[in-house]
Amino acid sequence: MLNIKKESLVKKNHLSKKQVASSDNTSQLTPENKKVNEFSKSTIVCLKYPDKVSIEFVQANELRHYELFQWLTSLFFSATIGFWVAFFTLDAESNILFFSSIIFSLSALVFLYLSLHFRKKVFHGSIEKIISIDDFKSKR
Repeated sequence: MLNIKKESLVKKNHLSKKQVASSDNTSQLTPENKKVNEFSKSTIVCLKYPDKVSIEFVQANELRHYELFQWLTSLFFSATIGFWVAFFTLDAESNILFFSSIIFSLSALVFLYLSLHFRKKVFHGSIEKIISIDDFKSKR
């Protein structure tokens, strides 16, 4: 039965008979680790490397600006809604409230534009470097 398993390992996994025979060390088994070793004899680890590994870096300064303008956009749009609701619900037409609503609306739109601009710069980088894994060696 053990011989049949060895032959199937050779056929299925393209292992040489020498590799399968070297993994069959039953002389070193003790009763405590026999159960663990029986499992490890039938376990084959297969590693597959991808053709391409992508590593994305982000400009920290542009990311900081993107987060800042995104926060300001949220803050100013909330204030804009509050000014417009106050302007439309009050009976007396107030020029100050109207112009405040306009100013906050324009500011919110400018911050929205800047937020989208920096988002584009952060998430769509312009430089791409490619290196083979054989050329990539660590220097110690």
